[in-house]
Order: sequence, then C-alpha cells, then structure tokens
Amino acid sequence: PLAGAQLIFRSQSALMAEEHIGASVGQTNEEGHYTLYYVPDVPGAVEGKHSVEISKTGPDGLEVLPAKYFGNRTELSIEVTPDKDDGYDFQLSM
Repeated sequence: PLAGAQLIFRSQSALMAEEHIGASVGQTNEEGHYTLYYVPDVPGAVEGKHSVEISKTGPDGLEVLPAKYFGNRTELSIEVTPDKDDGYDFQLSM
C-alpha cells in the first residue's frame, strides 16, 4: 500500500462540456485506502470518466512517483459508476 499519497479524480465529461464541476480529492491512509471528497465534508465523485492523478512527496519535498501518474501527463483513468461502492484500486509501478 502507498500511504500519504494524494489522489485527484477529474471529470472528463465536465471538462468537455465546460461545466464547472470541481475535482474530487483524497489522501491514502497507512493501509492505502482513501475517501474522495467533492467539497469539504461531501464525499464522492460525479459519475462518468475521470482522469486520475496520484502523487506523493518524499521527506525532501520531491515527488517520489513517476510523472505518468500525476499532472497533465497522467496515464490513469477510471469510469465512476453508481453501482461501485467498494472503491477503485490502482496498480502503480516505479
């Protein structure tokens, strides 16, 4: 598990429709589990396709994950559906 990583789910349909739907963000715990929040105290993410960014900084303040996982270079994506209530896992390689 990757503890202390930040996750950002960005709705692709909202971006294409130029809707002002914010991203959902979360942080992994010691077991690698996370809860996304759409706004503070409101958990979840809008339905549809999302690009996913995962980042983690080391003690020196530098990013420890490869660039393919964060920012506009992320290769990760996911389809958020209402019937999926046990979360989404990502297999990362260094």
